[in-house]
Amino acid sequence: MVAAFGADQASNIRKKTVAATEGDAIMPYESRPPDKQLIYIDTLRRELGDAQKSYDDFQNNAMRRFNERLHGRGLTGIDLPALPADPDSASSGSGAVHAMRQ
Repeated sequence: MVAAFGADQASNIRKKTVAATEGDAIMPYESRPPDKQLIYIDTLRRELGDAQKSYDDFQNNAMRRFNERLHGRGLTGIDLPALPADPDSASSGSGAVHAMRQ
């Protein structure tokens, strides 16, 4: 029953999120990283943003419908945690990456 409501989708989102967040570990430098790494960081941030959108869509659609069916059968719904916000998203795009380019 869960598979019908996006188990594969949830697994794919998890894989994307793990891969994108691991990219933060590529910056052991105290000085400005090379341009190649800055480009890679931008790519990872975009991928993480895509994963966030996929997760939000999954939570707001597939999980909502699944929980409605659970509630209809007198069962408790499943609450998914919100993904932590990207601290750089409050600024214009990749704030930390932009600051490193300066």
